[in-house]
Amino acid sequence: MGVLVKWRKGCAEASRIYEDRGSGYVWLATDGEPDYLDTLAMPATAATWKYKAVYEIDGEAVGLFSDEAEVQVQAAV
Repeated sequence: MGVLVKWRKGCAEASRIYEDRGSGYVWLATDGEPDYLDTLAMPATAATWKYKAVYEIDGEAVGLFSDEAEVQVQAAV
């Protein structure tokens, strides 16, 4: 169980994925193959998580950040 973060690889080597669980964006993962499954623990109560990403080539972030995606999450009952 988790949040599936969908992204397109294009000409980039990877995607740097960032997540905001309510206290600002932090690095979540660098993923070389689409798509990324966020398996961090789900919250006990409903929450909104936000994701954004930027491409990576030769170990460097390139281009602009993606649009922000919001997901409503809650642990299964």
